[in-house]
Amino acid sequence: MITAALSPLVLADRPWLNIALICPITMAPNRYGIVAMGEKRNGESFSFGEIALCNSLVRQLDTIEQIIHVRCSRTYYLEAAQMQENVLRGMEEKEITSNDQILNHWEYQDTPLAIRVLGPLQVFRQGELVSEMDWGSEKAKILLAYLLWKGSVGATRAEISEVLWPDRFVEETANVFHVTMHRLRRVLQPGGTGKQRNGYIQCKRKHYYFNADLPHWLDVTTFQQCIKSNHLPDINAAVELFRGPYLDGLTWLLPPEVEIQRRHFERLYVDGLRRLAAHTEGQQSVAYLEKLLLIEPTDEAAYSALVLGHLARGRRDLAQQHIARWQQALIEFEGELSPGIQSIWKKVDGKNGH
Repeated sequence: MITAALSPLVLADRPWLNIALICPITMAPNRYGIVAMGEKRNGESFSFGEIALCNSLVRQLDTIEQIIHVRCSRTYYLEAAQMQENVLRGMEEKEITSNDQILNHWEYQDTPLAIRVLGPLQVFRQGELVSEMDWGSEKAKILLAYLLWKGSVGATRAEISEVLWPDRFVEETANVFHVTMHRLRRVLQPGGTGKQRNGYIQCKRKHYYFNADLPHWLDVTTFQQCIKSNHLPDINAAVELFRGPYLDGLTWLLPPEVEIQRRHFERLYVDGLRRLAAHTEGQQSVAYLEKLLLIEPTDEAAYSALVLGHLARGRRDLAQQHIARWQQALIEFEGELSPGIQSIWKKVDGKNGH
């Protein structure tokens, strides 16, 4: 159980004497940490409400730490998945391609502004990728990510400042806020001032927001449209759009609630992979299942399909390789050994293999 407590204790080491609030974190079995906070700027004691808020933040940190652990462990499976991906791309006679409507969405040349948020944030102007130098600063990129996540609701200057400069008072960020906003507008529209009515970043009732009424292409919009389709080429197009987690590399700099959005898109992606794997055969199906296991490393249905598929084709050696990976994943991620898993393992170990 995570708790927060005021600490008037007399501590032995002098560096700890300035601690006013301690929040223990249970990060994993037999592994612990703490969040230690000094005095408030105004010198007042922490209120019960503020302590409760710290409790909430610590629980979010606990969750984020676990997420990071899972993401790092996924690299164990990347090599095998990449091999299967290469096989898939080499099978031209069975390749599933996107329909004309979806292909048009990939043609950035005809789109003034294209933004990709599934994976690392990327912005294209007339088909050309905006370089890191053009951004001017990482804060401009975080600002765009935040406004895209906020949608039509937008955010006030105070809310934006809290996200971009959490260690500074809002009054202290006035200048750097306008500089960062100018840089973002220049990235999106190099030829304009950015404040005109047709600017991509607008401010209405003191709320800044991304103007979705202007011509633009957003990968997550196409992704959501295609992933819900019953047409396999559409689903495949959506899967191809998914380069990685939502706003990968930036989510830890944004409000914790962004993680909910990330998980939502991830679930849609996994569902799409399941549907594609169920309606394809051979190496195509294997490649989709391998991609799924990068997201859900202990998924019983995916491993079962892989193992049973290899057995059906008389490839006990490949079935045994997947069993070994399956066992390692269950150990790594502390998964449960269900009766169904045991039954499949027995089939591989059995003399007949069926």
